[in-house]
Amino acid sequence: MDIEKELFPEKDKLKGDKDELTSIIVDEDLDPIKCYFYGDGLVHLDIEQYSEIVLNKQNLNTLRNLLSKAEKFYREQESL
Repeated sequence: MDIEKELFPEKDKLKGDKDELTSIIVDEDLDPIKCYFYGDGLVHLDIEQYSEIVLNKQNLNTLRNLLSKAEKFYREQESL
């Protein structure tokens, strides 16, 4: 059983629209971190409620993959 998926079934999924895409990643301490993508080639992390976040290699790879998907989405939106 994947405890992260049980607690946060929407984790690692990109959703939203052309104004804002979002996702949730879960750090090593099982803290959900909301991620925002605005088409600027950056990942904006909402970490205001945490004094520390602990990201592992998988978290970083997930962020990279989500950013790639977001960039592809925004490129496709521009071509419409």
